Amino acid sequence: MKNLVLKKWGIVFSVAFLSVLTFVNMPIRVRAEEEQNLIEKKYFLDNDDLYDQYVDHLMDSEDGVTIEEYNDGDVDTGYYAAKSKLTKYGKTVYELFKEQIIKISNGECESALIEIPYDSIYGADETFTFTASELNMTQITDENSREAVDKVNNLISNNAIEPGFGNVYDAIVTDVPYYLYWSSGYVTYTTPVVQEVSHTNDSITVKPRVGNQKISYNISVSSTYANSDNQVDTSKTSVAKNAFNNASELVNQARSMTDLEKLKFYKNSICDLTDYAFNTWIGSDQRQIIHVFDQDNATKVVCEGYAKAFKYLCDLTSFSSAEVECRLATGYLKVDDGDYEPHMWNIVQLRNNENYLVDVTNCDDGMFGSPDILYMKGESGKVNQVIDGNQTWGYQIAHPSNTVFYYYDSSNYNNMRSESELTLVNSQQSDPQPDPQTDPQPDPQPDQQDSVATVMMYRLYNPNSGEHFYTGSIEERTNLVNAGWNWEGNGWEAPVSGGYPVYRLYNPNAGDHHYTNSDEEKNNLIAVGWNYEGIAWNSAYPNNKPLYRLYNPNAQSGSHHYTMSAEEKANLEAVGWNYEGIGWFGQ
Repeated sequence: MKNLVLKKWGIVFSVAFLSVLTFVNMPIRVRAEEEQNLIEKKYFLDNDDLYDQYVDHLMDSEDGVTIEEYNDGDVDTGYYAAKSKLTKYGKTVYELFKEQIIKISNGECESALIEIPYDSIYGADETFTFTASELNMTQITDENSREAVDKVNNLISNNAIEPGFGNVYDAIVTDVPYYLYWSSGYVTYTTPVVQEVSHTNDSITVKPRVGNQKISYNISVSSTYANSDNQVDTSKTSVAKNAFNNASELVNQARSMTDLEKLKFYKNSICDLTDYAFNTWIGSDQRQIIHVFDQDNATKVVCEGYAKAFKYLCDLTSFSSAEVECRLATGYLKVDDGDYEPHMWNIVQLRNNENYLVDVTNCDDGMFGSPDILYMKGESGKVNQVIDGNQTWGYQIAHPSNTVFYYYDSSNYNNMRSESELTLVNSQQSDPQPDPQTDPQPDPQPDQQDSVATVMMYRLYNPNSGEHFYTGSIEERTNLVNAGWNWEGNGWEAPVSGGYPVYRLYNPNAGDHHYTNSDEEKNNLIAVGWNYEGIAWNSAYPNNKPLYRLYNPNAQSGSHHYTMSAEEKANLEAVGWNYEGIGWFGQ
């Protein structure tokens, strides 16, 4: 939240798409070895622009294309044109290569050495035959058959024949360069060599040396993303994916709310999570929506980040009414006698094609529309204006102390928005109301209740297994203490009623418990053998105190931990625990 004096607006836009990669036509250095050929290549990669593309790709939920479909490379988006030109073996290498760089990009792997076993490409008995003329030889004899094998290996090294290992890397850089945002662009790779099976005067038959051979791509890491060992620093590469997970968690927390409650919860959450980035510049990453969800107090965003974050949460949401849609709007904001300032905001469509303006940026603390003056608003007058020589139109929005105008720019039409999609309801209409046909009657929120009955949740620790256990039962707490567990005090207070349930499951093989408010996670664990032990307690609503969920990748038992302490969370992360987002809320 901000403690800032009154400010009005601001924006950062990408004004141009920059070239993000350039191939340097270096002489290919081939070092023939007994087992491998070594080849070097260099691309100049613009790490900042590639990272922007990676975030856009990760967060993209428009046009009905999922991340999985993009990653499959089967969607006709134009992104995978280079892959389509590879042959069967090249496509196999391409997919195995891409699978590993996705893991690196998501912060799941620190090694930039990508190894692909030869036997995952070729069958054990697979052979290839080359004619003497294809090898520029008059004939193949016992005396020169070794020369023929060397020529085949040289063709492989120069991508002249299947599978074209260098062509695969070129295709990756062409199709999905954003997965290499962490690379400096320099790569060396080794290709295993073939061995002779047989020959005649006219041809030679060879086979890949399958065995333990592998293709090895050694990709250099940009200093921006390298750790002290010159490997990939996963604390940096995991930021975007963790932000994606945190955004998904907000949507999960809102699942039991009405449509209108979800929209307001998203607006409030964004304002709680981030601050406005004053003193910014064109092209800076403060337009990135990941900085809304990265839970880093040092990162801030401008209006593009606010608006895209709000739309992203809406895009992830299954609203009760199929008519609910959130759109981006770009143009200009003018307040009183000020200048026409570039700006981005949202238009929310409810039932009956009713459109409302939402300006999350200026609803944040310290801004001139806080907290809800510019949230779900209709227009109080349509206006026309010439801005920078271009005729445009927009609206005056009612404000208690300012004269506020929003004008559209041409990009709204370039994005195929019709005038009806940009037209707001008249402000004389009543504020949007719940739809009785699609919106269930919500439970009263905690701040609507005179008082909230709570139960104390106790935290215990098993020194033998390393598991933490949580219960609201005094009897269960006492029994565990008598059995040798350590009582570590009170964890939090949970509401007796209201909110939404937190489920408790038990792993009979590992002997530990797991707690989740996700129906999907609960059902998945039951499907793989966990015992469902019922609802453990209720979570408070999301405007209360968060319980952080962390995971220890090295633990065999007690791998998850939940805490209300930001300090404990930070300490656990420092010693290798992975933060997985907010588990639930306490009072």
